[in-house]
Amino acid sequence: MNKKILALCAFMLLAVVLSAQTVQPKKQKIKVEGRANASLYMTEIYKTDNWAEYYCVYEEDKNTFDENEAEKVMYEFFSNYKRDNAFSSVEVEDLKGATTGQKTTTMEKRVIFRHVNKR
Repeated sequence: MNKKILALCAFMLLAVVLSAQTVQPKKQKIKVEGRANASLYMTEIYKTDNWAEYYCVYEEDKNTFDENEAEKVMYEFFSNYKRDNAFSSVEVEDLKGATTGQKTTTMEKRVIFRHVNKR
């Protein structure tokens, strides 16, 4: 009986250690030029040679937030990222519209960059 309990404890300890070593998503903070209180957060979901998928969150102080300007900044960033990393197409999907919190307003999008016919 004691051997079974000891084996179970050892197995649980091993499971805890292995689960703690899981890969954490890569999150990158980018300051937005021309907007003092704005930041763009890109979280990498999946990336290969032909495909890259990200969650992108635009965050700005709620007193200075302008939805049209935020959309412009995000799409300009996506366009530049596509060009800089030599992707041939980009797909943007709205996940959340402008969500106002106590101090900040955020917008969340899912972005997929693809290489079409990369050889």
